[in-house]
Amino acid sequence: MSKFGKWTLGILFAGLIGAYITGNAYTRLRFFPGTTINGVDVGTLNAEQAEEKLNESAPYFSVIELDADTRDVKTEVIDLGDIGYEADYDTQSLLNAQPHMGWVKLLDGAPALTLEKTDFTYDPALLSQRIDQLYCMQPENQVEPVNAYLVGGENSVSIEEADDGCLLIEEPARELITQAIDQEKSSVDLTKACYAKASRTSDDQIYQAIAKRTVSIYNKTVTIQIYDDVYESFHDGTLRQMVTINEDLSYTIDEEALKSYVHALAEKYPNVIHRRGLLSSRGDVVSVGVAGDTYEYTFDEAATVDNIRQILLLIGDQQTFACWTRDVTVSSEVNGETITEVQKLPGLTRDEFGPGTDYGGTYIEISI
Repeated sequence: MSKFGKWTLGILFAGLIGAYITGNAYTRLRFFPGTTINGVDVGTLNAEQAEEKLNESAPYFSVIELDADTRDVKTEVIDLGDIGYEADYDTQSLLNAQPHMGWVKLLDGAPALTLEKTDFTYDPALLSQRIDQLYCMQPENQVEPVNAYLVGGENSVSIEEADDGCLLIEEPARELITQAIDQEKSSVDLTKACYAKASRTSDDQIYQAIAKRTVSIYNKTVTIQIYDDVYESFHDGTLRQMVTINEDLSYTIDEEALKSYVHALAEKYPNVIHRRGLLSSRGDVVSVGVAGDTYEYTFDEAATVDNIRQILLLIGDQQTFACWTRDVTVSSEVNGETITEVQKLPGLTRDEFGPGTDYGGTYIEISI
């Protein structure tokens, strides 16, 4: 080999040695071009720069919630970069493990590496602000749950199914989101435990029993004996006005509706002229005196209201009676002076239609 050839070969060899040494030194300080960590290109970067670049693509966190309009499940995404998320990666260990001596092998293809974070931090205040912005936290997206309730039809009572609504319970939701992020989860489902539910549904056995009883209350007929063989009655429509069922499954009697009905009876039967009578030992009323020996009775609204109220919540057909009063002149002697006054006494009750109660016990009953 000529002297020139030897000189050229020496230069080439020295160049190769220099390139090898340079590559060795380079791969100790920086990642080989084209190298990726967790899919992020970190080629030519040192360990610190690689860690910074990994943090530039902060992960996303999914919040599973409910749509207020459709009640369907929807997903909202939180960019953890918005809450000051920063992870610690041991990129230096990967860099140290890079094949420095055998870096030439990397020319066949830069490696795709994976690396778990060793720790991470975020700003709790920024997280709280981001939670405040979630769809499920907005007042306009809150729908109160509605319990199942009874609906009265013309001849029946049905149960309207409950609606769970879309009412988020805020504090448990905040805690669940924070715990999921702290545990490095990628999502959290708020629909399982953070939304209020209706407390009573249509399949509740007690509710079914109340519905059945309410049907019986509305389906009965109430008959009122006005006097003698004069009767008035009412049923479904009027009963629904007088009796309502509350959310707690108790019943309320509408006093105004009841009094209005009785007042109409009083206008229809304001008073009645009735023959004087005595309650016989047989239990019936015997008219006494001449045909004109009568009492005039006035309809007693308050007492009649009390009688009807007592049977409104009973099931099965019911019968009661109207009440009446009559004015009686009573004389008494006080200090030698006779005082006369008019007293209002009851009369025409269910058990005693017009007996001469003013007779007291000063009569003799003779049955032929």
